[in-house]
Amino acid sequence: MRIPYRGAGSLLVCNGKLLLGERGKDDPPFRGTWCMPGGAKERGESDIQAALRELYEEAGIRFTTAEEAKPYGSWTLKFPLFKWTCFFFKVDEEYPVKAKEFSKLEWITISELKGKKLRPFLRSELKEAGFEI
Repeated sequence: MRIPYRGAGSLLVCNGKLLLGERGKDDPPFRGTWCMPGGAKERGESDIQAALRELYEEAGIRFTTAEEAKPYGSWTLKFPLFKWTCFFFKVDEEYPVKAKEFSKLEWITISELKGKKLRPFLRSELKEAGFEI
């Protein structure tokens, strides 16, 4: 029996820059692709709680509430055994980051993403957040 995957991520936006990273070599199936911090939900977590926990675990940025991070939307991808929700946050500063599960994690512009290998649904998430590659 397959266990359904439920996950969430956080796209932080600050003055036209996005917090994105390149997944490390030990992170299948998305190794080497650029994406936002995020991962699997834990038992009893809401989507937004999972997104904020993963943001802290993977980037070292902690918000105590979603409102503190100024959410402005979300995007969800659903299949029978898979659900991923990305939350979009406008922040006032480029927080320092600690790349805990990424080979690189940085604040970058959309133009800097051109030519990079992207996680399969990152383009859809960015489009919904108001960015075109």
